[in-house]
Amino acid sequence: PRDRFGWDVSISGNQLIVGQLEKSENKLRPPRPVQAIQSFCEENPCESSEGSAFKLSWSDGNVLHETPYLSASMSANQLRDEIENNLNLADVTVNRSILPDKDGGYLWKVTFDSYKHFRDVKALPVMKCEMLLIESSLSCKVEVVAEFPRSLRSKAHLFDFDKESMTWEEQAFLFPTNPQAQDSLGCSVVIDGSLAVVGAPNREWLNINSGAALLFDISFLNFRFTDGPYTVVEGETKEIELERSHSDKLQLVSLRTVDRNAEDSFLFYVDDLFTLQSLELSPHDFLLSSSTAFGRSQFYGSNEKCSRFIGGIYDFQGVSDYAPLRFEAVIKPGEESISTTYFTNRDNILEIPDEYTTLQVNLRGMFASQLGRLTTTVDILGSSDDRSTHYQILGEDVHSQESARMGAAVAIDRKAGMLVVGSDKSCDFDENGILLKNVGSAQVFKKMPDGYWKYVQELKPPKEAVRADTKFGSSLAIHKPYGRDDITIMVGAPGIAAVYVYAFQLTTSSFVAQATLSPHETTTAPLSEIRFGGPDAIALQGDMAFVGSSLMEAVYVFRRSHKQNEGFVQWDPYSILRSSDYDYDIFGHDFTVRHIHRQNFGVALSTSGRSLLVGAPYADYGNRGNVNNRERFDTDGIHNRGLGKGRVYAFYSQPHTQIVTLQSDEIIASGSFRLKLLNYRGEQNEDEGISGLIRHDASPDSFKLALEEIADLGEVDVEINEVFQNGSYTFRWRVTFISNFEDEQPLLLPLWNGSGCDDCERFVVSVLSVVPPFLDVISTHFHQPYHEEFEMQPADVVSTDLFGASLSLDGPQAVIGSKQSAAKTRTVWDFETGDLQGWTVTGDAFRYQPTYGDASKYRPVYEGYGSNAAHPEGNPQTSHLVGNYYIGTFEKRPGDKDNGYLTPSPDYGIGSTQGDEPTGTLTSEPFLCLGERISFRIGGGCNHLKVYVELLVDGYPSLRATGKCNEGMEIVHWDVSTFINRSCQIRIVDNGSKQWDHINVD
Repeated sequence: PRDRFGWDVSISGNQLIVGQLEKSENKLRPPRPVQAIQSFCEENPCESSEGSAFKLSWSDGNVLHETPYLSASMSANQLRDEIENNLNLADVTVNRSILPDKDGGYLWKVTFDSYKHFRDVKALPVMKCEMLLIESSLSCKVEVVAEFPRSLRSKAHLFDFDKESMTWEEQAFLFPTNPQAQDSLGCSVVIDGSLAVVGAPNREWLNINSGAALLFDISFLNFRFTDGPYTVVEGETKEIELERSHSDKLQLVSLRTVDRNAEDSFLFYVDDLFTLQSLELSPHDFLLSSSTAFGRSQFYGSNEKCSRFIGGIYDFQGVSDYAPLRFEAVIKPGEESISTTYFTNRDNILEIPDEYTTLQVNLRGMFASQLGRLTTTVDILGSSDDRSTHYQILGEDVHSQESARMGAAVAIDRKAGMLVVGSDKSCDFDENGILLKNVGSAQVFKKMPDGYWKYVQELKPPKEAVRADTKFGSSLAIHKPYGRDDITIMVGAPGIAAVYVYAFQLTTSSFVAQATLSPHETTTAPLSEIRFGGPDAIALQGDMAFVGSSLMEAVYVFRRSHKQNEGFVQWDPYSILRSSDYDYDIFGHDFTVRHIHRQNFGVALSTSGRSLLVGAPYADYGNRGNVNNRERFDTDGIHNRGLGKGRVYAFYSQPHTQIVTLQSDEIIASGSFRLKLLNYRGEQNEDEGISGLIRHDASPDSFKLALEEIADLGEVDVEINEVFQNGSYTFRWRVTFISNFEDEQPLLLPLWNGSGCDDCERFVVSVLSVVPPFLDVISTHFHQPYHEEFEMQPADVVSTDLFGASLSLDGPQAVIGSKQSAAKTRTVWDFETGDLQGWTVTGDAFRYQPTYGDASKYRPVYEGYGSNAAHPEGNPQTSHLVGNYYIGTFEKRPGDKDNGYLTPSPDYGIGSTQGDEPTGTLTSEPFLCLGERISFRIGGGCNHLKVYVELLVDGYPSLRATGKCNEGMEIVHWDVSTFINRSCQIRIVDNGSKQWDHINVD
């Protein structure tokens, strides 16, 4: 319930991004620990700091680290150098009060930038301060300002759509190379083409908790491994090739092996990404790697690459298998692939089973998902990061404010080359020069030719509108209309129920205020409470603006008007949208008070083309009345916030449509024409109102390109129809004006050779034709206001899921967040249904599972490892199952499906077996770990490398158990208290084919 995957979402084409922001039970802390050193006068009189000195010290339990005596007035940089050089506390940042107090004392704040240097301890050691005892000297003390911050899972998940499998696949996590705990990364996300922006409003920059927005170049999604997974014989090499789907740009590429003994910086990075640490596995089985091979190549001055000794100890485990790969290169335009060589070691040690390692694309700011195509594996068969390219922390050149929450909202338009970042709690001065809190601001960035995003402008509310708690920048939208040069930005200020519209002015290359939008209906509620333009509650498409007000259960629609020869000068209220489930009762004060049923309609909006999606996370709340009646008593839900499941409502606006028809009495062999549009959007320039040349048989794409040459026409969609029958030939193009939201659309005027177009090719028909070809245009549909088309809700939604709390729409695809959805699983843990419901099977070891009855009790069992007397050959052994079914991969005694699994299958007698040869895995669906212990029974084989049960946490192996080479299952208890509220899976593995290579689980 606290994972909150889906906190914010955004979609663009075949790519989508999902923000994950774990809920914190406590107030967010600064993302790094801080200690304060203060010199002060304890007993007057005291000499000034010039005559005083102090030293700092701390003990790691074994060694006392201390500085020499330091001047009590030393600068911040000097103190930083002394701490880093003498106290072994890694990198720190130091700030000092600018002026001393009345007695000459100073305050230094020490921020421990590399505090994870101490990740093995629960608290950062507190420094001690000791003054040089001279007469009338100052005293000093050290206080803890901020402790170790608890790591909270916060990141952005990047998905793309696989057209072959028709599924969305997770490809990568977006996570900064220098992570900060509790920075709220993922609070806001937006994606557009190859760019993604992720907000982190609790991130620090230069010791100021100002917040930040992180910009990522996600063009790495066009990479894939050409031939993976790979296989290589131990001691040989393998060429690893990486190809890309688009080869028109220069791209940096980096590959690495995910080593189980990787460098600390990598291990710590992955630990921060998943906020997870192993409990039981040895370092060779460290959970941060999904590999089984061990990378540690030792060279002895010859071509022989072997590693039989590690740290002076013979490699009896045979764990050193390959040379760790670190490959970086640049792919030039026109190059479609690049390759590198993977080296393995020949250690002459038989390793069963064969081992493998994982390779992944590895760039700064991203980590490849094990589920996507950016990773692959290399099976080793036994014999016999440029920051500017991939991610950038925005705001390095912006004046930072403490707790400004930069990154609280983000918006980007790739075609415009601009993005906006909101700081909803920055301070500002009002008209009288008084500093006010939580006024808010928005920072505009522009993409430069070298790929760097440069800060260009700060947007603020007008001085006359500045109020405390305005929260300007809580929501953002930016849009460059199709085929036009103008760019528009909308900034929400829910604290004063206003949305400000800014337009890009070409003459000054800056944004200027164009309009202020406010609700076009009255309310008795305070403006600060109606949530007009709150987070995620604004959307912009061309000349249409949408602003949600979840308290009013409404979306307010505004339209920009185009006046003749005056440009875009006015935004007018257009309509008010409410859901088909909108309801209110009238009672109280002589039946004059309207009581609206709260569904939070309008809390999240997204628009694309002519469609609009609106989220209502409290909808489907248990209405006790009828939405079509105005009851005079309370019919609202009992507790909408607690019982509502959530819905998303889809609205659509019908566009203008015209049909262009070319007619003749014979098939037309050749010819071309143009189309003219007069007085469109107030433009009188005839040259700008004429299309390109259009062939007589133009395809939809070529017709579209020619027609969109008309200035400011926007986007059109074209369909064709050709008919020749009964001596009549017609070729029709159906034109839909997607971008025009005005009430009128001038009729297209056709021009052809002999009818107003001198450069058009004359239409050619056969000599049998008696009717000259001609063109006409008719209107078939006209623009209509937005109306609700349908509603969306998943089949498995339950109360409090908050379905629709976040959403993003791009073309025909939408992603909808349900940030409190529980991790529901269909897995049957005791197998008593007789089938493998909720389990995913690979291989053939589990083909006849689960096993009915105590099967091993009715067959011979070979001896176990160790004394034959302990397990005499031929003696049956009970499995100690509970109930009727258990997993026994040696057995072949499934249940009878035709009889509802109430009895064993008649096809396999008691004692039937499939033996040790089959291999495979059985994996549960993900579940949320809510308790401190997992218990199960396990028996069968005892080789922990081949037959075992393991716990996957966020997809990575964390705990493992195996049997004792005895069919009898024993109870195993796992302490999973460290993994509470994490996504977990149980995986049962049978990966061997020798004696005792089977597993029993119940």
